[in-house]
Amino acid sequence: MAFGRRGRLAVDTFMYLELYLIAIDFLILEGDNLHTLFPAASFRLGGVRLGGKQAFVLAATLVLLPTTWFSSLDVLAYCAAASALAAVVLIATVLWVGVFDGVGFHERGRLVQWATGPACLAP
Repeated sequence: MAFGRRGRLAVDTFMYLELYLIAIDFLILEGDNLHTLFPAASFRLGGVRLGGKQAFVLAATLVLLPTTWFSSLDVLAYCAAASALAAVVLIATVLWVGVFDGVGFHERGRLVQWATGPACLAP
């Protein structure tokens, strides 16, 4: 090792801190964006009423947390394949509705509406 035990500990510390903060950042962005899409959503957990961003952050955590418990990363490949398939199905569905179901792409105006975009991009 180039910097010995102290160097390895410093790199390990920064690497794990970065991974932890990226996960927290993802949950915050997920909560903000879902709250923007569904502002009136809330639910009760035990005796506590959760609404808004907190509810969506908790829901995203409960969905994603089991993926960290896999004993082998081979199983995670199936999750990645399923998410890629879901993205393809979503794009195909939107295109199908736009082209064949009479909804069409006839909207006029600005291409990007920054005020109604994702919450992390709103000015």
